[in-house]
Amino acid sequence: MTAMIGFIDHMEEAMDLPRLEAFLAVARQGSMRAAALTLHVGEPALSARIARLEEELGARVFDRTKRGMLLTPAGRALVPHAERTLEAASAGQLAVRHVEQGDEGELVIAAASAINASVVPELVARFRRFHPGVHLFVHTGTTERIVELVALGRAQVGLVREWRDPRLMVTPLYDEVLMLMARPEHPFVGEAHIALSRLGDATLILFDRGADDYEATQALLRVASVSPYSVIEVDSVDTARRLVERGLGVSLLPSTAVVADIEAGRLAQVRLDGARTIRRRIVALERSSPATWAPVTTLRGLLSEVPTFVPGAMSLPEAASQKA
Repeated sequence: MTAMIGFIDHMEEAMDLPRLEAFLAVARQGSMRAAALTLHVGEPALSARIARLEEELGARVFDRTKRGMLLTPAGRALVPHAERTLEAASAGQLAVRHVEQGDEGELVIAAASAINASVVPELVARFRRFHPGVHLFVHTGTTERIVELVALGRAQVGLVREWRDPRLMVTPLYDEVLMLMARPEHPFVGEAHIALSRLGDATLILFDRGADDYEATQALLRVASVSPYSVIEVDSVDTARRLVERGLGVSLLPSTAVVADIEAGRLAQVRLDGARTIRRRIVALERSSPATWAPVTTLRGLLSEVPTFVPGAMSLPEAASQKA
């Protein structure tokens, strides 16, 4: 009984994988010689492992007899625990290998609302071709929230308009412009250009209060000292685009959100007389020590190709494509 209590007390200390592997091999083969051949180790090394296991357990696990190595009661008690431990270790090694190879695991992307609507769907579709087993999470939030998620390691990659933070690595990806959009039948569309003051006759659809696009629209109105006839505010660029399609107003929308609709004839651009082009740069945020995990590497490569598969995303000038 005393030996069994000592065995239980010291079991955790003895759970060394090579020793447990040696123990099970001897238990199954019934001899040191046969077990040593199975494990491809010398008999002295195998014997040392068993001796160390018994020392740490405080109990003998084998009786050495003329008929071979026979399990003691303590040894028989240890067998199922040793088997489960080795099985768990093997499963753990396999899981880690699958994650490292990009076959499994979790990847978190945090993206601003407008980017999430226009870029992320195709980005995810392409990513899944390379890593279909990876569990992908996509969060939408304000730029400040996305920055914190990446800085705290809760998201591997953040996608926002140009931003600087000393904790993060910033990679410029592409440019987009804000375009005043209307339904093709809207009176504005039939004119080559309209004066900014004409927005005073329109219903203006604003989206994502507090975001850059919202502020850019407000700044444009302030410069022209214009108050729109009426305003509809929504929380996403996708909703704003759909309202414009329904003919409920006009809106300054990112080119990445509307080029496909222009080509399909669902929307039309209204050109503003004397208004400067509002250009926005989209960047990827990562921690200053970026991940080397294969799925993140794949995602980086896909992000660098966004201008080739997202209409309205413009390639960067050569100098701007370098990491900040």
